[in-house]
Amino acid sequence: MLLYPCLGLIFLSFSRADVVSTSSLSSGECVGSITLLGEEETLSFSEGVEELEESMAVKKAVLEGCGDCFRLYQKKNGRGRSYFVNRRGEHTITMAKVRSIRKVPCSNMAMPMWVVII
Repeated sequence: MLLYPCLGLIFLSFSRADVVSTSSLSSGECVGSITLLGEEETLSFSEGVEELEESMAVKKAVLEGCGDCFRLYQKKNGRGRSYFVNRRGEHTITMAKVRSIRKVPCSNMAMPMWVVII
């Protein structure tokens, strides 16, 4: 019976965590943007848009800067199929069109805490 609590202490003594900051050192604020590359046009956004003027056939999206991530939606007001853009760089978009964009925290799709503990 005494063996199990000792094992728990051994595992706890080897655990460690790091804090990662995503803030910009120069301005104190980190701003990210997303650029949507279509067949005929290129649009850039630093905030979410509930409804684009027209549906846009997007082939690629490029996430730049730091801070929040973006979720692209097929329908207006954040409805329909979506694509989560969670890392900087170029993404190939698999949806036929994009109608709305939401800026979301990158941790929005992170693993739940209980999964990490197990």
